[in-house]
Amino acid sequence: MPEAHDQRSGSQTALSRILDHPALTLGVWLALFVPCLVGLSHFRLDASSDSLVLEQDEDLRYYDDTRTTFGTDSSLIVVARPNAGVFEPATLEMLEALSVELAADEGVVSVLGVTRAPLFLSPPTGLFRLADGYRTIAADGVAPDMAQAEILSNPLYSSALISKDGRTTALQVSLAVEEPLLLLEQERYRYRDLEATGQLDSAGRRRLEEVEKEYHQEVLAAADRRQALISRLREVLDRHREIGLVELGGLPMITVDIIRYIRRDLVVFGVASILFVMLAVAVLFRSMVWTIGITLNCATTVLALLGILGWMDWRVTVVTSNLASLLFILTLAMSIHIAIRHRERTSVGEAESLSRSLAGALGHVFVPCVFTVLTTMVGFGSLYLSGLRPVMDFALMMAMGLALAFASCFLVLPSLIMLLSSRGGAGLSGASRSVVGTSGRLGEDSLFQRTGRWSLANQAPILVSAVAITAFSLMGIMRLGVENSFVDYFKQSTPIYRGMQLIDSQLGGTTPLEVVAELDRADGWLDMDRLAALGEFHDWLEQQPEIGHVSSLHSLIGILKQVIASDPNPALRTAQINTFILRTIRERVPEDVAASALRPFVSADYSQTRVTARVVESTVGIDREELLERIQRRLEEEPLVAEDKQRVTGMFVLYNNMLQSLFSSQVSTLAAVLIAIAVMFWLLLRSLRLSLIALVPNILPVCVVLGALGWAGVPLDMMTIMIAAITLGISVDDTVHYLYRYRRELQETGHVLAAVERSHDTVGRAMFATTAAVTFGFAILMISNFKPTIYFGLLTGLAMVTALLADAVLLPALLGLRRSQR
Repeated sequence: MPEAHDQRSGSQTALSRILDHPALTLGVWLALFVPCLVGLSHFRLDASSDSLVLEQDEDLRYYDDTRTTFGTDSSLIVVARPNAGVFEPATLEMLEALSVELAADEGVVSVLGVTRAPLFLSPPTGLFRLADGYRTIAADGVAPDMAQAEILSNPLYSSALISKDGRTTALQVSLAVEEPLLLLEQERYRYRDLEATGQLDSAGRRRLEEVEKEYHQEVLAAADRRQALISRLREVLDRHREIGLVELGGLPMITVDIIRYIRRDLVVFGVASILFVMLAVAVLFRSMVWTIGITLNCATTVLALLGILGWMDWRVTVVTSNLASLLFILTLAMSIHIAIRHRERTSVGEAESLSRSLAGALGHVFVPCVFTVLTTMVGFGSLYLSGLRPVMDFALMMAMGLALAFASCFLVLPSLIMLLSSRGGAGLSGASRSVVGTSGRLGEDSLFQRTGRWSLANQAPILVSAVAITAFSLMGIMRLGVENSFVDYFKQSTPIYRGMQLIDSQLGGTTPLEVVAELDRADGWLDMDRLAALGEFHDWLEQQPEIGHVSSLHSLIGILKQVIASDPNPALRTAQINTFILRTIRERVPEDVAASALRPFVSADYSQTRVTARVVESTVGIDREELLERIQRRLEEEPLVAEDKQRVTGMFVLYNNMLQSLFSSQVSTLAAVLIAIAVMFWLLLRSLRLSLIALVPNILPVCVVLGALGWAGVPLDMMTIMIAAITLGISVDDTVHYLYRYRRELQETGHVLAAVERSHDTVGRAMFATTAAVTFGFAILMISNFKPTIYFGLLTGLAMVTALLADAVLLPALLGLRRSQR
């Protein structure tokens, strides 16, 4: 291989010159790294709800429009299960004190609970005195027993402010509207519409770019304010624990807490994983120099990337939160290949200086590492074709991270080894002292060589087993689904789970779902026939097992019927609600009452109406996609209005769209990723046959990991949905190194058996060391309270082990299908 030899010689000479001045190299590295450390102070995780929805989703645009019409649905829920009864005077006094303190926060618009709920029947107010206002349970003249009965039977309060058994209550905390964000959002949509129709001139395009940037900055600022608000409200709750069980819930809290758990896991488990990986490397290599060097190299590479992202104000979202862990794994794998190659040179007794030995090792792995980085970049870069912003960000971030990892492995790592060794550290030599070399020195009959021979000698059973495993995995993949059950993201022992479960089961569900219907005329929703159809749909929706609390104009009609039935004037008690009565009440209802009671359900001109429901996420066997299809089918069979004027929306729909789109994008781009990887294999190996063979051990781990999820009944969520790309990124590394070494050994020996044995004895050791270190180190993630983090640890370990078996056992069997043993 003269060409490859020339490449190695050239790179080896250049690296030798660099290694002659390790202190200078590390000085330059520190000069670049320190600013990155400063940038870490600016690094943020995006806790906005925008990070959990699709930016170009048509349903998002419609949802934003409905918020302009019906007001924001941004609210928190404080759930309380008092030690005494909810309606005990002392409990009501404590709940009101809590409400006052919550409402005093500048980020809160209002607080509604049983102590502030409008009452019209305790005693009866009368139909035509509704305009005089309302009383609450603490007002003078209100009968406590009647007030309790009214609150429990009120369709707006039951299963929303108070559980059906009356033991659990809630405070609905309405949050202030982010006016600057709302204005920027509307302006952005306006310019985007002009751009889509070709009506945007150059000045308009410049303004659109400015608006996009301002909107992004305001989204992040609003998310930070929301985090601070929730922290302040939790401090308020801590001062009122004497009530009993008091927990915070609601979608704004869920998005913030998911980020809080991810941030904590990044710090706590990131440090723990580094220590565990450090321990694993120390046990495997028995060399403090290489243990410290590899650990520092991996850790600083990840920190440098996060620092750069901090300076760029490029925030990591829930979807891209596995970035740091994946970059750590890939940097570790590259570092271990360098360490093993250096050990190979020293084990065969080559008498040379440390710098020359390191340069030689780096020269031998330079080409496969270049192709490893490029292949992985191409693989992740293909995800950019998905058009989904979180996935596109992930592809770009990984490209940056891999470039950093390559530079660090070939400049920082060897310079660290040079300096640490010069201070008395032991190099990676002495096979008997290394776990990866306990079977003997390189070239002797080691366990790795025997594994290669066994694979070649048992091709048929190995290939049959691989086909069976793939078929079984594909059956599991067919069972896969995507879910967005936030309550299941947390362990049952955590306070957040208990609070969310209580809200979910006792107070009407967690995730909001809405149906909006629009007529082409004003006052359309004062028509009794329309209201009757709306009532039938409202009742049908309540009967769905996944749906908790439902509220709409039909709920207000129900309250109005109660008011009429208990009117002090006997002549009115038998009156039937009609359009005239509704118009009269509309004209006489005070503005503040109309804003709180009517605006959430009907537009100002009564041409649009909204039905709001909350989905009980903990429903056994819930299928969110099927639920949406069922609701859509009901609207098509019995439409409220013209079909193009009625629509299912809400955060439930937006989250579901995101997950379904992410899942579809992974499926649609997987073929593109595999083609791109095959092309890179061909460029490296210059053999179509080897390139196609190389795809097999990369496809198998993906099938096994996804199949395991399917058979275990674990749905893909917004974190694990990237596992196919992650598995490919992990498995392609070992395949490139193995096949590059195999091809070189085959050309030198002309024997498949000898090439496999020598590849196993060198690259195989690196593959084993990487798998052992990562699997052992990431096992610490399994004690997290955040289930997606646990799944990531388990799936990463499974991917690593499967990739190792695929490359160490299946790949040689495939290579030996057409071999010449002589």
